[in-house]
Formats: sequence, C-alpha cells, structure tokens
Amino acid sequence: MTERRKNLRRVVHVPVPQGTSDATSKHSLRLCMLGCEDHPPYGPTESTAALFLEVICQAIFLSSSLSTTTADSSNNAVDFEVSIAIYRVQVQDYPTDAEEWDMFDGFLIPGSFSSAYETNDWIDKLKAVIQTEIFAKKRKTLAVCFGHQLYSHSFEGKGGLCTPCPAGHQ
Repeated sequence: MTERRKNLRRVVHVPVPQGTSDATSKHSLRLCMLGCEDHPPYGPTESTAALFLEVICQAIFLSSSLSTTTADSSNNAVDFEVSIAIYRVQVQDYPTDAEEWDMFDGFLIPGSFSSAYETNDWIDKLKAVIQTEIFAKKRKTLAVCFGHQLYSHSFEGKGGLCTPCPAGHQ
C-alpha cells in the first residue's frame, strides 16, 4: 500500500503597487523538504515543514513591494502559492525519478538529532543524494543545522575539508 505524500500549501495574497503589469498573475514556489527527524524539537516532520512554510510566506509578504500604503490590495494583488512536499529520508523516502526531482523549485534539508559525523545508511544515502541530485544539478537548497552540516560533509573526499569540532559533539 502506497502512503499518500503529505503536502502543505498556503496562498499568500501579496499586494502590488499600482501600474504593475502582472497584478492578476499567479505565482508559485514548490519546495521539497527532505525531512531528517520525526521527534521534537526537530520534528515531527509536518511541524517542521509548517514552520518553514510560515517563515517563507511571511518573507514573501514582507518583501513584496507593498511595504507602502499606496497599493490598493483589493485590485492590485498577486496570489503567491507556496507548497512543501514532505519526504522522510530516515526511511529512504525520496523523489523517485528525474521528473519528480525536477518539479521542485528548491529543497529544504532541516535539523536532526543525528550528527553529520555518524555513519548510518540513511545519512550516507542523503550525502550521496546531495551530491548527485542537488549539488551536481545546481538545485536551490536551504539547509539548516544538521542539514547544512551534512551538505558540507557530502564533499568529504572531494577536495572539501570537514573536521570535527575540537570541543566535541555540540
């Protein structure tokens, strides 16, 4: 039985200044979250994705050119749809083919209780995926905490330099 992929979605109604030509356009941002943890505080994965969704939607709204009061939000606005498809990398859940990878505008790799220095099947697979599907194909990525550490560690043996913290595990 195939489990239905969890997708979070929100539409931000972004006012634009008078005279903007695409005031009736619809814009979208489709993201893939490679969730690395299902336990608090880094999970559950849906909660982490919801936090990312909230921050991204707020950033879109606040960065809109309507920081002024001159726009008429009822007539000049853009609907900006943001969606996040949630994958669970600890159970080897990834997009299955090139078409699925290519449908995303960007990727999110969040935190985990695991260490980027650990040797673990799911961590090794995620490092390989970072190199083959994300870095090699120049896909836009936001990696946070464990995610950015693992992104860096995926370059081990490729001319990159990753050394453990002298103070130990932080």
